[in-house]
Amino acid sequence: MPRSSCFFFLGTIFTIGICFLVLLYAAVRRSVFFAKLGGGAILAIATVYFLLLTGVSFASSEEVLPAGGWKYFCEIDCHIAYSLIGAQTTDALGPELQQISAHGKFVVLRVKTWFDERTISAHRGNGSLTPNARKIFLVDDAGRRFAPSPEGQAAVGRLKLNSTPLTQPLRPASPTRRISFSMWPEMLRNSGY
Repeated sequence: MPRSSCFFFLGTIFTIGICFLVLLYAAVRRSVFFAKLGGGAILAIATVYFLLLTGVSFASSEEVLPAGGWKYFCEIDCHIAYSLIGAQTTDALGPELQQISAHGKFVVLRVKTWFDERTISAHRGNGSLTPNARKIFLVDDAGRRFAPSPEGQAAVGRLKLNSTPLTQPLRPASPTRRISFSMWPEMLRNSGY
């Protein structure tokens, strides 16, 4: 499905481009018929694409993955997978003399990121891919969302752990593995952590 959706997107862009050429032809020839044809086609194609995209979005549901399970995101020319490989809680983070305390607990997540080289063309080469922006939240059993803690992220950075941001470019030729740490403070005692 993801490959076909990418082709559908590219096909839509190509078709709208052809329709713009029809509009250009209509402007040069001063043809009302071709202007209506090109403009109407652009409007119809964009509307159908928007309705399909919105319908698929509303029909999809959030899914809780088990520990070690992969979540794939379809980029324009490949797939990037994320997997939660570990979680731990702590009251404080940082080097011994520079620790910061949580207002409850920090939850430290270890996430593995993988560029799936099986989902790219053999002609793509070894160029890097910068992942699209991701919004990350920790959701507890009660459905509450916790955003990453900037203070916790900075404290982990001072620990000099093998951690890289989720926005770091990946390369397809080698099995790239990264560990990313994210912290959530103010975890309530009844949230299961």
